[in-house]
Amino acid sequence: MPVDINTNIGAAMVNLQGLASQHYETLVKDKFVKELQQLNEENRKLTDFISLLTRNKEKGKVDFSDNPEKLKELKELVDYLYPIEPGIFGHELSYEWKDEASINAALGAANHAVQSRMQKSHDLAVQIQMHLEKANLIDKIAKDTLEDHKKLQEHIISHTTRGG
Repeated sequence: MPVDINTNIGAAMVNLQGLASQHYETLVKDKFVKELQQLNEENRKLTDFISLLTRNKEKGKVDFSDNPEKLKELKELVDYLYPIEPGIFGHELSYEWKDEASINAALGAANHAVQSRMQKSHDLAVQIQMHLEKANLIDKIAKDTLEDHKKLQEHIISHTTRGG
């Protein structure tokens, strides 16, 4: 009978370890990695926007009404960024900046948004590492428990056969 108990406990530990690994893998892959990808995409768009404003800052204004290709590029960036960072635009959807002060305000807000996302990305990386460490710890505990049960099983069998 002790062999069956240890076998069942061992199987339960293997199942527990498998479930825990699946949980952390799913958590990391599905939640954190997707969130990290989203932050990276937002940062890429913000960086493109900053670059566009910076290239035109010397002119003292950003207005592409005479350049349909550049206007389209600007509109795509603004239309992507406005819903997630309306503060960059002074909470007013706009595709032009008429003076250096408004350009500087938009650049400052966009730079702040990039830094904020960089911090979030760092925090996510720390969370991913923490969850991977938990998964590794659960794996180690399960393996150690299985090894302990094997030793106990061998001990019981050796004492049962010696005594019998």
